[in-house]
Amino acid sequence: VHTPAIMAVSAMAQGLLPATQTAMAFHNRLGYFDYRFGPDACERMARAFADVDTVILLNHGAMVAGRTIAEAYVQLHNLQ
Repeated sequence: VHTPAIMAVSAMAQGLLPATQTAMAFHNRLGYFDYRFGPDACERMARAFADVDTVILLNHGAMVAGRTIAEAYVQLHNLQ
């Protein structure tokens, strides 16, 4: 997704700050991905999602995953 708020966080050097109760829900559940194309992009993306369900694409936006669409939607809603 490319909402203004998520794009702003993706451009911040420190990423998502644990400054609110909602942001703290992402502690140890958020990955970062250097958004650039190349032959290894898929492998790097898979590594970024290895232990988390939400990934900030640096200087781009974010991606979320879940066991269900509803779970992914809630993750996205909370990130936003």
